[in-house]
Amino acid sequence: MPEKIEQLFLYLQERCLWQFYSRSWDREDNISAICENLIKLLTGKKVIQETPEDRCHYADAVLLADQVKTKFPWILQLSDAERRDVIEGAFGKVMDVAVTNSRNAEINNENY
Repeated sequence: MPEKIEQLFLYLQERCLWQFYSRSWDREDNISAICENLIKLLTGKKVIQETPEDRCHYADAVLLADQVKTKFPWILQLSDAERRDVIEGAFGKVMDVAVTNSRNAEINNENY
């Protein structure tokens, strides 16, 4: 499973540009929402789309789900629990790089 997490993480690093969100809370919100929606889409759960922000995250997750299924067909062979583990593992690494250990000190500046 670690190799699958790493493959997905590297793909997310290459394709998703969360580093352009200027604040840590904004990065966290976007990464978390897209991760949750991706898990729901790939496990057959219903995605709630009540607000414009919900619809934006849903749209991003739909595109990402299509790309992930195409690039990593093995994801469809995993159980729902395994899919969740792989996606959460990869997104956890993204969160670590883009937020927790980001070298951009501005993302935590409360005066900006």
